[in-house]
Amino acid sequence: DTELNEKRTKLQVYEKVEQELDEVVMQAAQGNKHTLIIE
Repeated sequence: DTELNEKRTKLQVYEKVEQELDEVVMQAAQGNKHTLIIE
């Protein structure tokens, strides 16, 4: 059971990170297209 819980929390963390990354990418694309090219 503890293994399952660990996997679940990891999944939740990954989903959160993914959402935050999406937001950053969207903001970068909207605000400054040059930053994407440089990085």
